[in-house]
Amino acid sequence: MLNTFTPLLAGVPPVAEPSWRRPMPWVLTVWSASGTGGREAHQVSGKIHAEIRLIRSDLEPEVEAFLNIQRTAELHIGQLTQLLRPHGLSPAQYNVLRILRGAGTRGLPCGEIATRMISRDPDITRLIDRMEQRGWVARTRSTLDRRVVTVTAMAPALEILEQLDAPVSALHKSQFAVLDAERILTLISLLEELR
Repeated sequence: MLNTFTPLLAGVPPVAEPSWRRPMPWVLTVWSASGTGGREAHQVSGKIHAEIRLIRSDLEPEVEAFLNIQRTAELHIGQLTQLLRPHGLSPAQYNVLRILRGAGTRGLPCGEIATRMISRDPDITRLIDRMEQRGWVARTRSTLDRRVVTVTAMAPALEILEQLDAPVSALHKSQFAVLDAERILTLISLLEELR
């Protein structure tokens, strides 16, 4: 089976679905709180077990949930990385450019960009340096407070973002195609509760 978003990647050959993504018939025991204050065992499908070749079969539901979130995020970010690669962008750079596009011509200070990042980059200054060298962003020092450096997105970067808008949207639609709108809203709500 091929990833459904691969036709959107002009010039990028389709990638076959990795073996760990293929469904395997696993059932495992998970534990949940019982009404008596103890823990009860439940049998559930444990796709994560097959994917990471986990030997233990008695994962607590919280552990399995965490592993599933981490594995799903890694898969989806990998697909985004593949989509961005032909444009010379990393997911972190793409995130910065989207933040700056939203800020408009006034731009944002580096610290504010770092605060808004989806995945924190420990060295936002170096990330901005690399983007400035490529002509994607410009920095200006404030005349009121010389310590404040404002970053703005340049026209070439905004053009790249415009080219990527439809393919990224299509990618996200394909990533969540197995869920109807109601289940997507439920997923969003559950993930927000966890934060």
